[in-house]
Amino acid sequence: MSVAALQAAALQHTLAGGGRDLARRFFRAAAKPVDMAWQQVVGADLALPQVKGPRPLPVRAINAYANRVLIAAERDPAVAEQLLRVAALQHPPSRLFRPATALRVLLGNPRRRPAPWIAATATRMPVIGPPA
Repeated sequence: MSVAALQAAALQHTLAGGGRDLARRFFRAAAKPVDMAWQQVVGADLALPQVKGPRPLPVRAINAYANRVLIAAERDPAVAEQLLRVAALQHPPSRLFRPATALRVLLGNPRRRPAPWIAATATRMPVIGPPA
């Protein structure tokens, strides 16, 4: 829905610019939010070990940083807000790399451990097996 809303805004802006070369201008503007969303999805897919595909150093580094962002967002509302704005396509992913956010991410991850509610939930989850 975020991509559709951004494309609608691109259409409105393109129409306001007049009818000259309308299709080319619209598709160029509409491609930006699609590309941004596509890059986020593909990068997240490559963080999963079962997904086949090349993982060059930049992809591995970004996915490692994204994991740290997720961990920091569990405890830091400012990081969580930035993450949600990026996920909703309100801001580009580069916002998560701004110095203030990056510092919060790096300082908010002294140890890699799940949040307490995750560990508590995991110990209480029933095991469902085949019918007896």
